[in-house]
Amino acid sequence: MTTTARERARTTVRRTQDINGRTYAIEALPVDRDRWRARLVQRGTTNALMPFYGSTPDDAIARLTAWLDRVSRPAGSTPPRD
Repeated sequence: MTTTARERARTTVRRTQDINGRTYAIEALPVDRDRWRARLVQRGTTNALMPFYGSTPDDAIARLTAWLDRVSRPAGSTPPRD
């Protein structure tokens, strides 16, 4: 494992989110000093889903989670109220 790969593995943030009855594994990786990229974790395949960016790992994961909530909601259902 290269130094860069070790550093990335050490700073990768992983979360499991339950969204509309389905469990998603999400990871956030640093791409710049104040910029993180969140994506779905998929073993053995390239990640075709567009990444979501934020200034913190939690921000990037929240953006991806909100999008997954919108697109995985059953047709005709209303969004939950905040």
